Amino acid sequence: MITERFTRLRLPLGGMAAALFVWFAGMAAVAYAFDPAAVIVFAPAESAASTAIAMADGQLLRSGFGFATGTSDRAGFVRRLYAQGAWFVWPSLTRGCFAPDRFRQHK
Repeated sequence: MITERFTRLRLPLGGMAAALFVWFAGMAAVAYAFDPAAVIVFAPAESAASTAIAMADGQLLRSGFGFATGTSDRAGFVRRLYAQGAWFVWPSLTRGCFAPDRFRQHK
């Protein structure tokens, strides 16, 4: 019956939602812990991500609707972005997957 089909769909949908949550939370944790060379910033409004990068002493690399890619040479860039109102900050592959400074710890 139709109700049996929906019951079987619940488990895969729940598993997919859990996998997405783990992925998003993991990427945010990597950005927060390692302070990557370039980040993707998601913010509530179109220009808010660009503004957050500028206010956090960063340089804007690219921008789009609700997100922007930026970089900074100063330590604590991700923390400053969150303080400026960024909703979500991810490490960016802008400099390439194998760039030696992709994940760097600032001293």
